[in-house]
Amino acid sequence: MQKYLPAILIVVFPLFQCCTRLGQGEWMKISGFTQGTTYNITYFDPDSTDYRPEIDSILRDFDLSLSTYVPESVISGINQGRDNIIPGILFIRCFNAAREVYEQSRGAFDISVAPLVNAWGFGFTERAEVDSNMIDSLMQYIGMDNLSLEGGHIHKTREGVMLDMNAIAQGFSVDVLSGFLESRDIRDYLVEVGGELRTRGSNDRGTAWKVGIDKPIEGLQIPGVALEAVISVSGRSMATSGNYRQFYELDGMKY
Repeated sequence: MQKYLPAILIVVFPLFQCCTRLGQGEWMKISGFTQGTTYNITYFDPDSTDYRPEIDSILRDFDLSLSTYVPESVISGINQGRDNIIPGILFIRCFNAAREVYEQSRGAFDISVAPLVNAWGFGFTERAEVDSNMIDSLMQYIGMDNLSLEGGHIHKTREGVMLDMNAIAQGFSVDVLSGFLESRDIRDYLVEVGGELRTRGSNDRGTAWKVGIDKPIEGLQIPGVALEAVISVSGRSMATSGNYRQFYELDGMKY
């Protein structure tokens, strides 16, 4: 599947009326599947322009850059140690943002965690038989100090260092999509990808965007059945996360 393993597990979705005419122009709604999850974009355009082709192109570029489930993607090539991989602007921007958060969090946020994520069964390989010795052996590959971006290329200190952008890629894609809309002079919009969202202006009723947050009930897979809260969001971004939809049980223990 062409996706990132979803890191955002409490589903956030917009509550709105779509395609409502408001004087000159039209409210537009675009939705679909990307990065192993769904996306929803709503915006008002005075010219009623449908930006789906451009948005789909941006999302395809994300998959080809940051999805570990696409064999020919940039991140897959880096993880496999292929030569002459050219990262491209999307990868470089996301990598630099990840390094900034890595430094600010003193290493708590770390995209080089891929070997551990894979071992525990939440990555792009089969789950391993994990024990303390295995984890200790993998720790030599963990840490963004093992990575550098020089001359437009990613350099690794040793083979075995791999990247996992799941914790940042969806939020970054929201920023990029929002930036695209703003470059088209869109003043009122909501962009949501897998529970990460960004808003600007107002909705079709002239009020702040209303966003429903699912109750974190184990086994509840259908968004909107039970809401924890409905909040008003305008001119802000929001992210959610949880563990109630992505886990496995082994020998009576929940992972």
